[in-house]
Amino acid sequence: MANNPVQIVMNTQNYVGSLERQPGGSNTDFYAGRDEKFAEHKASLLSQISDIKSTSTKKNDAGLVFVKVALQSRAIAKSHRPIQKVFDIRKSDYIGGEKMGSMIMEMPVGELDKIYGTVSGAEEETTWEVRNSKRTAKPSRVRSEVGAINSIQKYSSADRRKFTIGKAREWLQRPETGGAYYIEMMIGMTDSLSKPDGIIKELELYELKNFRERLEGAGFPIELSEVEQEFVGSEILVVKILREYVSDLSVHEGLISFFENEELVKHILLPPILQSEFAGVESEESVEIQQPGEGLYPVVGIIDTGVSKLDGLNSWKVGETDYIPSEGQDHSHGTFIAGLIAHGDHFNQYQELDEQKCKYFDLGLHPTQASKYEDYYPRGFIDFLVQLDFEIIAAKSEGVRVFNMSLSVELPVSDDEYGVFASTIDKLARKHDVIFVLPAGNLNGNLVRESWPVEKIKLLEMLAGYKYQGQDRLFQPADSISSVVVGALDPPDEVGLIKPARYTRRGPGPGLGAKPDLSHIGGRYEKNTGLKSISKSGVLVEDCGTSYAAPLVAKTLAVLNSNIEGDVGVETLKALLMHNTVIPECFLDDDLHAIRKDFVGVGMPLKGDDCLTVEDYQISLIFNGAITDKNALDFQFSWPESLVNDSGGCRGDVKVTMAYAPPVDKRYGAEFVRVNMDVFLRQEEVDKVTGEVKFRGRLSGDEHKNYEKELVENGSKWWPVKVKTGRFLRKGVSSQWKLVVVPLVRANCLFPEEGIPFSVVLTISDGKKISPIFAEMRAQLQQQGVEISDVKTALTARVR
Repeated sequence: MANNPVQIVMNTQNYVGSLERQPGGSNTDFYAGRDEKFAEHKASLLSQISDIKSTSTKKNDAGLVFVKVALQSRAIAKSHRPIQKVFDIRKSDYIGGEKMGSMIMEMPVGELDKIYGTVSGAEEETTWEVRNSKRTAKPSRVRSEVGAINSIQKYSSADRRKFTIGKAREWLQRPETGGAYYIEMMIGMTDSLSKPDGIIKELELYELKNFRERLEGAGFPIELSEVEQEFVGSEILVVKILREYVSDLSVHEGLISFFENEELVKHILLPPILQSEFAGVESEESVEIQQPGEGLYPVVGIIDTGVSKLDGLNSWKVGETDYIPSEGQDHSHGTFIAGLIAHGDHFNQYQELDEQKCKYFDLGLHPTQASKYEDYYPRGFIDFLVQLDFEIIAAKSEGVRVFNMSLSVELPVSDDEYGVFASTIDKLARKHDVIFVLPAGNLNGNLVRESWPVEKIKLLEMLAGYKYQGQDRLFQPADSISSVVVGALDPPDEVGLIKPARYTRRGPGPGLGAKPDLSHIGGRYEKNTGLKSISKSGVLVEDCGTSYAAPLVAKTLAVLNSNIEGDVGVETLKALLMHNTVIPECFLDDDLHAIRKDFVGVGMPLKGDDCLTVEDYQISLIFNGAITDKNALDFQFSWPESLVNDSGGCRGDVKVTMAYAPPVDKRYGAEFVRVNMDVFLRQEEVDKVTGEVKFRGRLSGDEHKNYEKELVENGSKWWPVKVKTGRFLRKGVSSQWKLVVVPLVRANCLFPEEGIPFSVVLTISDGKKISPIFAEMRAQLQQQGVEISDVKTALTARVR
């Protein structure tokens, strides 16, 4: 029986020290030995620069110009960014991006002449160097940068809009939108004023003033307002069409034409509409709800349509908002969720739902009457989030740290964009130090997949034959990186097999990131869904959806938060949650790893209590700390003695999970995560000739050399949660190991002065389930001077 507490290393920060950087490599020649091709490439870039200069000088000879720089796929890594010679960031600004490996550069129009001259000066013949009888290309930095660039194009009107004017007119007539366009700007007044004095700052302030004067002087029937950049992550202008003009096509045509031709506009966005499902058909079966006993219960915040005031359910409520009146409001969705949180184990006799009961705080902020939406949120979803920002304070005062928000918008997550909704949720999470749990989104109608086959070949055939490839991606805001996103599973079948639900949407997230994070029971896509809760009128009801899988994960998070005394960081909660999971049996085949990641994440979480204890034959250690610039975690330890043979070979099962809170910037598109942190488990190796000691990576993905895009797609590079596993039968010849956490900063990004908080969970187990690993390794660590203690009672305050 698991009765040993998970251990926390109390003095983790003692092992954070100066990072020993390997010397950087030389410049890369992307056209080595292909001089004719390089000459053609260079000529093409010069032609593109000339075209940009020609169109820019006609319009504004002394103004700003914004250009898109696309890099070759082999040149995406930080070291290849052309911002030393071609685009000198002392004279240009690297202000954003879109696709992976793309850059948006801002500069005075006059700088184009200098860029043209720099590209012209790139040598057209490969420079070779011979070392140790091996010939290697040694290009200048200019040739390297020119070769790294695929194309240079002016940011144009075609880049600013992804919808038809007819679609926009139809969409903005819906009251849930507030009749408003969201205009994402290239630059904003706040950023401009904070820049050092110089030509770019001077031009920005001038252009921003002229832009606003042109817009206000155009005579459009609109109301203008701004959203604080701190709130959404980029400069957003809300352009609300007066209600009596919102159906006028000419108004939409005029507005869109105006914004499409403004240099300072990056994107014209349609506001998302929040969606919630209405719970299924009620039965006639009455429901008995057990009253809460004495003592404290974990609490989950429910951001939804509101919960019905039912006698039995009310006793599990710790508080509520009163922003949306109950009259005319359909509480079915919120009530179903509240039933799962308070009594899901009672309504459903599955061991997977046998989690501790929780109380709830009712944040009924989503109006179900579309015609009333604008009364509460005049500018659409932006105002919904502003109200949520206010309501979180009251919920936190009642003990809420985990918020279930089973609302999504009918906009798929994009590979190349970090959404406004997700960006804002992440900022709210960090501001209030809370965790949001979100659904992956549901497929409906023809998009619903066939039932999940058991046999691998049939499964691959089913997925390959799916007619709606790309239309089944996660719904926003599942691109939120601080939130836990949940996919849906069917309840166990007659033989206990659990498979993905037919309706659950699939990853990846933006920038090829790993989403969803987890999965849970959401009900079958059948009349008898197998998932029951309470209806708005107090009887039993069945339904299915990722909306109902999410609160089951929220419960476990709330239990974890409640069962750990002291100041537990959100990174620790996420790391513990995603470290302790069960992979559905249908995904155990290694060949299905990529598919598993996109459908069920790292699997289904264990119960909260089970995340905090281990068996005698294993030990789990938590490392909490913060890494500052030019520092890394370097923790050396001895492998458990009973798992080391006479020659120093080590055996055992290992799992490492890391969660960290990176700085993010929405303006950089697919590259919005600005700092990567990676975790490695390394074993000592001694050179028999020189005696030199090195440590070599031993987990899947450690030091795996690949192109940047492959590292992102296959190794979760730049993603804030890393999970690595390994099974060692007789690894190496030394019992000395290191746990290492290393940061990597994007080009043109400053490391946060306060550091980046992280949490690592390391579990070492005896696969034979024999050796007393817990007692053995705990004693070893104490002898080594490591301060360890029971995580339930001794968690230290986070370093911020």
